[in-house]
Amino acid sequence: MGINFETHTETPTKEKSTGLQQILQKEVSLFGNSFSNKKKEHFYGRLSVLLKSGINLKRSLDLIAESQKKNKDQDFILGISKDIVSGKSLHEVMKRHSQFSPYEFHAVKIGEQTGKLYEVTQDLFQFFQQKNEQKRQVLGALSYPMIILFTAIIVVYFMMQFVVPMFVDIFKQQKVELPWITQVIVNFSGFVTSYGGYILLAVLALPFLRKWLKSYASYRRISDTIKLKIPIIGNYLKKVYVTQFVQAMSLLTHAKVPMVNGLSLVKDMI
Repeated sequence: MGINFETHTETPTKEKSTGLQQILQKEVSLFGNSFSNKKKEHFYGRLSVLLKSGINLKRSLDLIAESQKKNKDQDFILGISKDIVSGKSLHEVMKRHSQFSPYEFHAVKIGEQTGKLYEVTQDLFQFFQQKNEQKRQVLGALSYPMIILFTAIIVVYFMMQFVVPMFVDIFKQQKVELPWITQVIVNFSGFVTSYGGYILLAVLALPFLRKWLKSYASYRRISDTIKLKIPIIGNYLKKVYVTQFVQAMSLLTHAKVPMVNGLSLVKDMI
């Protein structure tokens, strides 16, 4: 299957994304990880084409670096090229950088050991291409519900913080006994008034807490078990990993890698 990396101008008949969808679809770089999935898609695609055409790895990386628009991306890829010249393999260089996942550098390791690096980079290109397309579809479908949910949260918080306490004072002055459902709302309003700031801080801290917990194998085991039990999503994840397993084992089998060694490599890869 040929891959064309030429820039295409969008035709006037193609539907334009809204400004909100464009904001939601942008990659957010945290903790220094600026090599986004979109950049990886282009990187692996171009690298696969260049390697398949017979250009060596060092020259391929230099050509990819020259095509980058941002200086930091050029320096990043040129740094990989210099490390390879110094005697390191590509998967060893990738392992040193947090921008690459274990799946990526173990896949590249398999490609280097089997002499089919261009095929592995082609698979990685297709993997990130599908991942980016799925992300665009999900964000496009959830953008409107996210706006509604965010607006609803703001409205409820405003009512609990300011409106309900006003009615509470009125009921107290008139000494009216409140129905149980109204009393529940009043109690919830008091809880939000007292602990709303702490709740907001806890919500903001969740992404940082999750990143810290991911370093523990026990947390990953529990979270992955929960993910696999979620309807629809669990079955989808199983199919993704089965596909990755079959593709990797197919590549290793064709390269005459022993089955035991092949299973060990794929275990590290997935």
